[in-house]
Amino acid sequence: MSPETRSGDGSAGHAALRVAVMWLGRISSDTAGRTYMHEALKALGQRPDLDLDVHISDEHFEVPPSCTRVLHRVPRRLGSPGRVLLEPMITAKLRKTPYDVMLAPFGFLPLTWRGPSVVVLHNILAFGDLARRELSPLRGLYRERAISSSLRRATIVLTVSDYLRKLVLDHFTFIDPSRVGVAHYGLSTELLSSAPEAQTSARRKNVLVVSALWPYKRVDQAIEAFALATAEEPDAVLRIAGPGTPTQLAASMNIARRWHILDRVLFLGNVPHSRLGQLYAESDAVLHLSEIESFGLPVLEAMGTGIPVLAKRIGGIPEVAGEAAIWIPPNAEAGHIAGLLRRVLSDDTFRVQHIRAGRREAAQFSWARNAELTARALRRAVTASKQPPGT
Repeated sequence: MSPETRSGDGSAGHAALRVAVMWLGRISSDTAGRTYMHEALKALGQRPDLDLDVHISDEHFEVPPSCTRVLHRVPRRLGSPGRVLLEPMITAKLRKTPYDVMLAPFGFLPLTWRGPSVVVLHNILAFGDLARRELSPLRGLYRERAISSSLRRATIVLTVSDYLRKLVLDHFTFIDPSRVGVAHYGLSTELLSSAPEAQTSARRKNVLVVSALWPYKRVDQAIEAFALATAEEPDAVLRIAGPGTPTQLAASMNIARRWHILDRVLFLGNVPHSRLGQLYAESDAVLHLSEIESFGLPVLEAMGTGIPVLAKRIGGIPEVAGEAAIWIPPNAEAGHIAGLLRRVLSDDTFRVQHIRAGRREAAQFSWARNAELTARALRRAVTASKQPPGT
């Protein structure tokens, strides 16, 4: 294990908590996972009441300079089983450092950790019927059991939405509700600063989807709705920003080909967060048609950059968008979605109304607030661990 960057102001004040942040898997290349890790650590590391050591194995992830990066070499050829096998040895090394508390940022608490802890849950695909439906049988079974074990041992649990909190409590009935809190994602100031003021002009229309190509994200429906909505606008372009397997990409391209719009659909792959602001600002509308969503970060980002959003009223998205989104019924057909998209692209009054409402909603979410709630949970975990059982 090799420390690489020392904390800047983490030691300010004798009461600063020593926090071990630990995640030995790859840090997801999709927008929400990597954005959360970067933004949450940056905001937490800037707090003088915390001193963070970030234990990771992904050498490609840049830890914010306000934290200490501790890199662990986990052979990738061993895959997830290798991470699970090496975790106890690394956890044993952590005990030699007087950490006050551990933060498990992606739901999995090391099996041998017995000290105070805060576990963060992001995704309803981590457990229950959806996990078994959307993941392979082996992966679904492992995640269910690993999450259950982590939640039993965690001192405090944080979820990214009230919606996810309710699902967790309904599914894991052994959890005391008082141990489960909510810390919403925030709106990245870096993203906002990289986004020029959105402009409307006689240029061609740009519609944006920020999503991985997983089936439940319904990128297929976005392509169909776009084709119908822009049948009379042959210059309009649909841009899709998000990772996908070669099979998923080929399937999406085939849908565009069937609708004769392959030349108007741009598959951008995973777009770095530093470029997303520009991408949003260049767009006239964002389509977010996912059928499974714990929070809906692209909805928040689009609203914050002043772009109207069409989204299905499902999961945690209503907590984020309020009445600012142009809501789509969960079972809507492509034709219905196309009608709403056509109105957004052609009705300036309608657009401005939703842009203003979106900015108001987005202003309520910040990573500083996320850090405040997370820090509060970390301190509560330390306090709870010192109390005798039953108090």
